[in-house]
Amino acid sequence: MLVAALIAAGVLSAAPPAKAVPLKDGQPRDVLRMVLTPYRATDELIARYRGLADRLSAAAGKPVDIVVAPDFGTAADMLVDGRADFGELTPYAFVSGMQRAKLHALAADAMVGRPGTGLIITRNTSRVSTLEQLKGKQFGFVDRFSSTGFLGPWANLQSKGFDPATLFSYRFLGSHDAVIKAVLSGDVDAGAVSRHAYDGWAAEHADGGTPLRILTETSRMPGDVFAASAQLPAATVKALTSALLALSWDSSDDKKVLDPINRKAFQAVDVKEYAWLLRVAGSIKGP
Repeated sequence: MLVAALIAAGVLSAAPPAKAVPLKDGQPRDVLRMVLTPYRATDELIARYRGLADRLSAAAGKPVDIVVAPDFGTAADMLVDGRADFGELTPYAFVSGMQRAKLHALAADAMVGRPGTGLIITRNTSRVSTLEQLKGKQFGFVDRFSSTGFLGPWANLQSKGFDPATLFSYRFLGSHDAVIKAVLSGDVDAGAVSRHAYDGWAAEHADGGTPLRILTETSRMPGDVFAASAQLPAATVKALTSALLALSWDSSDDKKVLDPINRKAFQAVDVKEYAWLLRVAGSIKGP
């Protein structure tokens, strides 16, 4: 159904996707591997997601190991080629993976209480106070597969008549926190981050007042997606999907699982909400 929806949305062609590479032993794993996007430090992510991994382990009837990918795109690669069984992907990584293999969409972040937008920020002391003044400056994005830290802000600039490829020099810094730190240190003149990451940083430094200035904010974007490898048995896919969709912040037990990962609920995936990301990515010319 998801592949058909992507074809209807103009994201995929009707040609069959690339076949996923089977596991080396050709047999299901005794331990499921859950891959995560490295939006925070590895040890912190493993600690935050351990409760969810245990909950999904109980649902699937197998232990779940947590693996943190080296970058946003590799998380999708690991599901496509079978190095991981399921995991949480950024929106663009999800649709990019769907182009190459029939990944199973399990559930999406319902974005309850989360703005879901991206920001372009600079220092309060910077001479850059408008988007026009970004010309010729150094700019930091998060990752090629980040929606709020790359594709959304890129599209926002395009909608305002700018060509980011020629407006400034840019590089990818790997995480939202890294972009904020680079802006603060002056390593870059401005950068793109999620509103969620910015608000979290601002709350932690509220006593001193924020030294950052917001230049623009994107429209709301869809949430991250839990997806599974095409090789995962249907019964396991169903069990994981049901367990994710059943989580509710209103339950005290579920709250203990959801709070550490900054989620309040999951919902069914509406793939049409994600199609535009491939169109934006396809329009980008640059390093």
